[in-house]
Amino acid sequence: MSVSASTGDFDNYTKLLEHLRNVLVVRPKSGELNGARKQAEQAALSAPRIEDRARFCHILAQHFVNHGEINPALHWINEAVRLSSGHPRMEALTAYYHASILHRAGRSSEALEIIEPLSNLSPEEDLSLASRITTVRAGIFDSLGRIEDAENSFQEALALREKVGDSSGLAVVYYNYAEFCKRRDRIDSALEYFLKAYNIDVTLDNPAGIAQSACQIGLICARQNDREEAERWFGVAASSADESETPIIIAFVKVNRATLYDFLNDHVMFQKQLAMAFDYVRNNKFESYFPNIQGEIGSVFITDGRYAEAEPLLEYALKAAQQEDKQYHIGYNLFQFGRLRNGQGRYEEAREVLEKAVSVLKTVNNHKYTGKALRELALTYAELGETSLAFRQLSKWMDEFLAEYEEETKRRWSGAKLHVEPRSPSELSEVYRQKNAELSDALAKLEQANKELRDLATDKDEFMAIAAHDLRNPLSDMRSMLQTVISHYDVLVKGDILDICRDLLTVTTRMSATIHAFLEISRTDKRSVGITIGRVDLVHIIHLALERHHTRAEEKGMTLTIASTGQAWASADASVVSAVLDNLISNAIKYSPHDTQITVFAGTDDRSAFITVCDEGPGIPEADRDKLFTKYSRMSIRPTGGEDSLGIGLYLAKRMAERMNAQIEYKYQNGSCFTLRMNIG
Repeated sequence: MSVSASTGDFDNYTKLLEHLRNVLVVRPKSGELNGARKQAEQAALSAPRIEDRARFCHILAQHFVNHGEINPALHWINEAVRLSSGHPRMEALTAYYHASILHRAGRSSEALEIIEPLSNLSPEEDLSLASRITTVRAGIFDSLGRIEDAENSFQEALALREKVGDSSGLAVVYYNYAEFCKRRDRIDSALEYFLKAYNIDVTLDNPAGIAQSACQIGLICARQNDREEAERWFGVAASSADESETPIIIAFVKVNRATLYDFLNDHVMFQKQLAMAFDYVRNNKFESYFPNIQGEIGSVFITDGRYAEAEPLLEYALKAAQQEDKQYHIGYNLFQFGRLRNGQGRYEEAREVLEKAVSVLKTVNNHKYTGKALRELALTYAELGETSLAFRQLSKWMDEFLAEYEEETKRRWSGAKLHVEPRSPSELSEVYRQKNAELSDALAKLEQANKELRDLATDKDEFMAIAAHDLRNPLSDMRSMLQTVISHYDVLVKGDILDICRDLLTVTTRMSATIHAFLEISRTDKRSVGITIGRVDLVHIIHLALERHHTRAEEKGMTLTIASTGQAWASADASVVSAVLDNLISNAIKYSPHDTQITVFAGTDDRSAFITVCDEGPGIPEADRDKLFTKYSRMSIRPTGGEDSLGIGLYLAKRMAERMNAQIEYKYQNGSCFTLRMNIG
């Protein structure tokens, strides 16, 4: 769908909302952004319904925050707040977006004030909105160092998203929870949830999500000193970020690529990548990234002994973290400041700063930097002649760490032991009832599977008999023709030999079709081949199919045309769509009169995405239509070029379509029209 300056090109504002959300937020394309942005701004000011104007404001706010432009994002969300007043559901939705933007801008305390009143929203009232609100609250609690609240909110968000059946939202929660686990050095859990998020985003073909998850998985590989695997994941992240065409995602990957080399202790590459990331962030004016990058550069300068250059960078990073109340970053920057003061020989100041760093890092449960800060503090105490104090501090932290580890183990055991605790007789009776129900269900499924296998065996036995019959005669004909050549080669002229060779080619072609059909029946058995559902470009598939069938159509003087000019996307298996389309076009060529036209359409409607193949033939007689899509059907209509027909082509096409939850329909419209309907992609 092209973007124009006028909203009149759309049937209604609902379609316009969907289109602009896709162009500006879901799948931004740089060449379309300016026009789409103007269109959204116009609609936000002029849409007849206040609710629609607020929704256009939401889209603009999300678009600007995704591009790191916080002030325009806040302008449009504030406009949405004004428009939503007096509309409870819209007020709640706007508050959710408002809190999300403030949280992304590092203003987590303000975000919490806005989102907290929504915690009373009952999931039964709006399950989808409740799941989104809970996800944002979890992230805000995480930023504020409220670990227990964050953990509980993440678990609640996961349960709600699963209940909604929202794959995209579930990927967001998986990713955010993985980050939460990573900051607390729960690396196994972090990797598990990053991979879950990655797999969902791959299925949804979401390049922005793929880039972020791949980036984090690469960092975990780097922490394990697996450079090759880490760089491979970052290759995926970089290409996906570029595909997303979202500057904030590209910046995220660039910044973390520098961190990758920090983990790998490659000082040269770390500095190089950090400088590149800093240039990109500065050129795109991503203020929210400045403090973190400044702090990272400051830590590099400390390692190089460039203390005077490091100090203003760390001061800037620490001040920004304190203003935004980001506890993890406060603790991290205090730790770096402690390193700086030690390097300068200012040990009293180093002790004060590092003691604060340890205190803050403990509250966010970051064991990695808590341990590093304690080690740096121990060195400080040693310089001050207080070795025993250093020992006591380290011993205390170790005791606390072990106690926390034991508590975590107890918590996990508490969840696991529910499955092994003794049950009362009534509980056991209910368990047995449920198990019997499950067993009955399993037996029913097994019986169904056995029936399918029996039907499959019958199908294949029946087809083998037909194939044997259809192959025996051609083989006999071939044998006779070859014997003729052998017996009379000395008297046969060139023309006779060419005629025999043409006959042989015809016979072998017919045999090949028989064998191919048999293989197709085996291949379309749903247990033998997996289906890969993804986002499929139907117009592209049609162009390829028409190229494949061009020569056959030309032999009968036919013209193949495509009537679709725009885009049409389906959720389907590309190879299966191609196979079904080949069958429909092949049938159209086989049964249409010479010198006619075959037209292929692609599009979407309220029901589905579809491909339709229409010819200019006589159509299927009424008496034969109940035979369509059945095995070995023999109809009254015959191929117009004397071609063979085994009567299983449409049957195979129907089976292939059903394997990806698609359907084939027939309709007469100045000729036969077959339509393959799929889910919209």
